[in-house]
Amino acid sequence: MNSISIGWKKQSPGDVQIVTKKKNDQNRIPRTIIPRKPQQAFQNIEPLHTGIVRSNIQPLEHPSYLLKPTQNFTSRSINDPASQIKIFDDKRLCSPRAAAATFIIAVILIAATGTSIGIVFAVINSSSSSGTGNNNQNSYTTITSGSVTSSIRIGSQTGSGCSGYTEINDPTRSINNVGSYGSCDNGPIFNASNGGSWIRFVGTGGDRIPMSSAGLKHCGGYLSGWSNNTLPTTQDVVTNGTVCFETEAHECGFTVDVSIIYCSAGYYVYFLPPISVCNARYCTT
Repeated sequence: MNSISIGWKKQSPGDVQIVTKKKNDQNRIPRTIIPRKPQQAFQNIEPLHTGIVRSNIQPLEHPSYLLKPTQNFTSRSINDPASQIKIFDDKRLCSPRAAAATFIIAVILIAATGTSIGIVFAVINSSSSSGTGNNNQNSYTTITSGSVTSSIRIGSQTGSGCSGYTEINDPTRSINNVGSYGSCDNGPIFNASNGGSWIRFVGTGGDRIPMSSAGLKHCGGYLSGWSNNTLPTTQDVVTNGTVCFETEAHECGFTVDVSIIYCSAGYYVYFLPPISVCNARYCTT
């Protein structure tokens, strides 16, 4: 058995010498010392668009065989201020579905804006066409059908019938208008709060209600209205009267009560209620 003995030889105070004695040197087994592998560093790699890998080396207790320097991965030190920047490589920031949704939303917003602008302009035009003029009239409407132009001026319907009337210029009400019978006198023009409206007829269609029936399918309505009373001659006095409507059974199939005033300016104004039967219309001559 091989053994090693260690002896101490004192030379002087404070001086110690180590002396070794070897036995059986011929049978000694040599010891092999394996050098320790150098420490490797973990690479902190910064992603670049060019593909170049840069690293800040920090020593870690990892053996070299656990690291693959050629591996393509990204890492950045948390102490690096540039790590707060997000880099998007080969990624689409807007998908086709998102682009389509954005386009549809934009079209809807444009359409809504155009509609709103149109409404605003319509209100402005309507306001600009209204006002207070002669006879307390506060609005004007023009209707064009082919070569025929009709107009209506809405009156205030206050005070005397000679001052607050609604003026109607409608050639289709003429007794000479035959075959067109799609209109009715039951609209807002005749639906005032007091059961009817003061109406003055003007223009080429005539300025008064005829004293005889025009027949069916005349005056723009299927049933034509005519007056079976005489016109008043006393100025500024309201006179009661009746308007008949011809039907298939009789030329005065039903009647409505009206009022008439002969104004000092030389024209007639009628107080006319709305007609509940359609298509019935007041004729003019």
